[in-house]
Amino acid sequence: MTGPRLDPARAVLDPNREPRGFAFPFRFDTLSGGIAWAEGADKLHDNVMHLLQTNPGERVMRRSYGGGLRDLVQDPNDDVLQALAQHRIGQAIAEQEPRIRPLRIAVHADDADAGRAGVLAEIAYEIRRSHQQGLMKIALGAGGA
Repeated sequence: MTGPRLDPARAVLDPNREPRGFAFPFRFDTLSGGIAWAEGADKLHDNVMHLLQTNPGERVMRRSYGGGLRDLVQDPNDDVLQALAQHRIGQAIAEQEPRIRPLRIAVHADDADAGRAGVLAEIAYEIRRSHQQGLMKIALGAGGA
């Protein structure tokens, strides 16, 4: 089974294109034995997760790509960390993923973490093409956790 033909340049430049491609994280489809694919809202979710977990400069041909949230993992969990994470998320999405529009970005201490070292980022967004709304939660370990 072959996947859909991808045009990476068009995917970035055309915000109305229905996204499709490899699922993130990369894995094999247990039913077909081939590479797992994602499309539509699921693929946009995968793309944003990949974007935010990539550090700028990490990708050879796209040095500005990335949200740089992994750089914040060892920083103390305080208001400065939360504001910086919120800024990086908003900036990365605005610059690298034109197919979604963030409605609200909130970063706060993770209440489920007993040591209060974890940080939880919540991104409420709208898919520009379909006007479908979604909520993405990203857990970040902070304060040495």
